Amino acid sequence: MGPEKPLPISDVFSGPNEFSESLLEFLTTSELLERFCGGIHVLDFFTRSPSLYETAIPQEWREWFHDIQIADILDFLMREDLQKFNGDDDSGGFAWRGRPFPPQSLLDYVGTVRMHLMRRDFNPPQKEVKLSRPVASGMKVKKVHEVQNFAQYVERLTGDIAEYTGQPITHLVDFGSGQNYLGRALASEPYNRDIIAIETRPHNIEGAKTLDVLAKLVERPRTMRNKKLWLLEQRGVQSGKRRNPKTTGGQEKTDDRMPKEDGECTLCEDGRMVSAAPNATPDTPLEAIPADAKGTVQYINHWVVNGSLGPIMPQIGSKSQTPPSLLTISLHSCGNLLHHALRTVTANPEVRAVALIGCCYNLMTERLGKGMTYKHPSLRIPDAVKRMEREASAKDEMGFPMSERMCSYQYSKKKKKHGLDGVDGDLEEEEEGIRLNITARMMAVQAPQNWGPKDSDSFFTRHFYRSVLQRIFLDIGVIDTCRKASARPQSPETPIVRAVSPAGGSDTAGQPIIIGGLRKSCYSNFLSYVRGAQAKMEAMAMSNGVPEEVHPEDGVNPRTGRPIADTSQYPPVPYAKIAAALGLIADEEIEDYHQRYLPRKHELSIAWSLMAYSAGVVESAIVLDRWLWLKEQDEIKEAWVEPVFDYGMSPRNLCIVGVKR
Repeated sequence: MGPEKPLPISDVFSGPNEFSESLLEFLTTSELLERFCGGIHVLDFFTRSPSLYETAIPQEWREWFHDIQIADILDFLMREDLQKFNGDDDSGGFAWRGRPFPPQSLLDYVGTVRMHLMRRDFNPPQKEVKLSRPVASGMKVKKVHEVQNFAQYVERLTGDIAEYTGQPITHLVDFGSGQNYLGRALASEPYNRDIIAIETRPHNIEGAKTLDVLAKLVERPRTMRNKKLWLLEQRGVQSGKRRNPKTTGGQEKTDDRMPKEDGECTLCEDGRMVSAAPNATPDTPLEAIPADAKGTVQYINHWVVNGSLGPIMPQIGSKSQTPPSLLTISLHSCGNLLHHALRTVTANPEVRAVALIGCCYNLMTERLGKGMTYKHPSLRIPDAVKRMEREASAKDEMGFPMSERMCSYQYSKKKKKHGLDGVDGDLEEEEEGIRLNITARMMAVQAPQNWGPKDSDSFFTRHFYRSVLQRIFLDIGVIDTCRKASARPQSPETPIVRAVSPAGGSDTAGQPIIIGGLRKSCYSNFLSYVRGAQAKMEAMAMSNGVPEEVHPEDGVNPRTGRPIADTSQYPPVPYAKIAAALGLIADEEIEDYHQRYLPRKHELSIAWSLMAYSAGVVESAIVLDRWLWLKEQDEIKEAWVEPVFDYGMSPRNLCIVGVKR
């Protein structure tokens, strides 16, 4: 059962053990990898002297990159056959697209990164089962591709599990079902599976039920009225009179014994938890399942903690007396949600296997404390060390890494010893455990192999605009460098924010100025971008709309639901003052900033490309960690990872599978 190779890795490695050893060594010993995966941030690009480009990228690389178009650089990083550079240069030094060979150190780095990337080649099934038009309602082309292929994969997997264990799968538990596109497809022809759709947002459940009607999975609910009484009531409403105090607008008064909202887990008077499904009553906690029904969907609004399905197991209905045998599935579980989904296989005897696809690595938390977010040692400023150490104390048992292998991995780390007047020398310390900071995890969701000329230029431009705006913030005193901030007290009147980049990797100290996305028209030129950012900050100030990432409410992290120990490190950002400061800058001066830094846009594009390419190793580490965790569990007999749809359509295409003994 499963593919020949449990991990989709390069043939250079003899197996998963050799790959994991090599990957962990590369993660913990390569200064270049550490630098490109979390050590730098694009917002720092124009706020440093010497520039971040000069500091972070080796000189011989910069010399080779200087006059090469970014499209050619992307081809070199991800698609060029590096073997061609091993031979002698017989063309007078110009052997690659009319240019000299890349420096050997660059070739070595690119080759090592490529060697540690997970292989994404997808072999589609010989017979494709297309989604019907009603089932595909509401899906875009990308979602149709994902659901269509993953549904086929899940169906094949359930058959293999039944043959392997001798126990058929009775229900599929869709973790974080959202609009239930996957569950709806699996409950429909030709699969006809029974789905338990677990979702925490009631509005998603209501939207999914509407799509179930469009897909003809359930009948459209009919409203039965007494026509004469309804007409009388309508006349009474229009005249301001109320004919029947027990009814309003033709609807009967709600029975207090009924659950209050469809799809939610509701506690009845006797303490039982039931699914508030249509026609559900305290005496019938399960959705009515007709004997001749094919596939069914049961929605449950529930927040699963540590993988335990105990509170919802009594609600699972069945067409037969067979005990439930569950397969947990998920199509793009964000952040830690996939960790909870993985744990269902060990926390619940009814769960026989898991088949999960993750995404949004930036939403994961850190189990061992935050990764050293504030730069590679050679790029750090001493004044930031205290803040860095304070943030490194945050821990979450549900975060990365899951596996004991990565938690206990020991290695030596060179660090810079800082004195009062600068760097004194190097220190070598013993470290334990793999940590990935937020910048590295944010970059891991990039898909540089899918970048085309038009879209890559678009987001390079967006990053360039934001970096130049950061420089404007520095020049007008909205932000301040760490050295200046430590030497100059802040008065209540100054608009200085002591801001850092959103990833926490800036040369400035304090809170990040998070602007987020703007209207498409704001990216037509730099002046429009600055004025658009100014307008957005004014609106945020008027509505007190401080981003949750900056100013969590009630001392609770909105992403994890866990309390924050020290909320004083999250003061609100004075967006009104920042917007007012931007308003004092003339349009001509803003245009001058654009022209001054435009020649360096190419440098930013190169750095961003190197960061995105290198972050593929971070994704490999995250996927490896989840696979290692499965292999560490005594209950698991088989575990593997394989691509389940085309990377070009959807780059988060790796499915992690674990099957019990």
